[in-house]
Amino acid sequence: MQMEAKAYSQVSFIIGKMSEELRKKIPEYIIHNIEDKKDKSYKIDVDKVSNLELMDDTRKILSVLYTDYIAPVEEKAIIKNKERLIKLREEEEKKRVYTSDLFYDKMEDLDDDELDEETEGKNTEEDNNKKSIVQSTLIIAPAEEKWYQKLEKMLRKFGKLLYDLFG
Repeated sequence: MQMEAKAYSQVSFIIGKMSEELRKKIPEYIIHNIEDKKDKSYKIDVDKVSNLELMDDTRKILSVLYTDYIAPVEEKAIIKNKERLIKLREEEEKKRVYTSDLFYDKMEDLDDDELDEETEGKNTEEDNNKKSIVQSTLIIAPAEEKWYQKLEKMLRKFGKLLYDLFG
């Protein structure tokens, strides 16, 4: 994903208005990279950062900078945990959407033997394509994890999080 050059200009402006203490937390190569990618012709005509109309890309860049470099350790852990939860929810939603009984219902209706009997003597290319499509739908629907496997995975992640936090 390519960020807009004006967003880098806004981020550069905001970094320039930061206190020296906060600016030192951001590695020099990151600041240099932002300076290289900014739109040199874009001028920001505001006195305060609070008056600046931020672009979406600017918000994204600032959130990454804050999470990775500026936030205190405790807050970083909370942010990373929230990110993990969001990813888990997205994965669960994908599982819910892509594990559809629609494919299984069609497979139950059409046994291999029935497909062979139906197409016996009439093996046209269209019939073969239908058969292969119905048989390949099993690849789309992943097997669902058992509840105890989900629990074990969750406990391992929680243990790793505790280990990362407290060493």
